[in-house]
Amino acid sequence: MYDYHHHKLRGYLSPRKTGSDWVRFLRYVRSRYPSPEPIFLIMDNLSARTTPGALEEAERLRIRFVPIPTNPSRLNPIETHFRSIRRIALSGTHHRDLRELGRAVQ
Repeated sequence: MYDYHHHKLRGYLSPRKTGSDWVRFLRYVRSRYPSPEPIFLIMDNLSARTTPGALEEAERLRIRFVPIPTNPSRLNPIETHFRSIRRIALSGTHHRDLRELGRAVQ
């Protein structure tokens, strides 16, 4: 997740990409920014992000989704950071688990 307000890249790793995993991520995002102001989350259109439970939780947490069109990753600001992470931390490596991957990315 890239925080435009603080100009900071924050990591959140999940072994899967299900609706319930996305709900946990939304709660993590809100915990980082507890203000009553809405959060606008730029995201791709993965179906797990729009499950009924995820939509309800986003509304409860005052998180507004800003979906980008299908396939144009250049419109997703986080993609520029992913390219750097892949090149610096992931290229030519094999991480045994998410914890090890998280350490490499940080």
